[in-house]
Amino acid sequence: MRPPRLLSSVILIGALSFLTGCAGPLEDYSMQLAMDGNNLATPKKFTVCHGNGCVIRSDVSLDEGQWYQVMEFFNDPANNPEGERKQISKAISLIEKIVGEKVGTHTDLGENVYKYYDQGQMDCVDETINTSLYLSFLKEGGALRWHDVGNPLHRGFFWPHFTAVIRETRSGDPY
Repeated sequence: MRPPRLLSSVILIGALSFLTGCAGPLEDYSMQLAMDGNNLATPKKFTVCHGNGCVIRSDVSLDEGQWYQVMEFFNDPANNPEGERKQISKAISLIEKIVGEKVGTHTDLGENVYKYYDQGQMDCVDETINTSLYLSFLKEGGALRWHDVGNPLHRGFFWPHFTAVIRETRSGDPY
């Protein structure tokens, strides 16, 4: 005897909820572990995540010349928060380019292409951990006048998404 359509739908939704609900906390846990491992990180020695879900971790360093190139974006201090966000964007882009060439993530495809354990691929967990770390380097280096580094945020239950955060110091608005 075939179960009623409603009962089948409820079972399917319940199973999907259970399976996808488990993904969120696991990713959150791996994110915290990866971030905790970088407590003493500096641009000269840090660990980046890749491979989706931070399953691959690589030690990286920026030499003085590379860090100088990053900090050059802030030589002329921004006159407002919007200007600083543009500087941050350029700096993070350069860091990702430098790091990508060192660890193989320069081949990363946009969006979430789930190729787990693919060294060159990154998902939102990897991007959040790495970007949060880069933002902390900028803050500690004195580059940020209009923003603080916020805690990473996540949204969604069925398909969770994570992101790094900066907060405007005056308004507290997250970006």
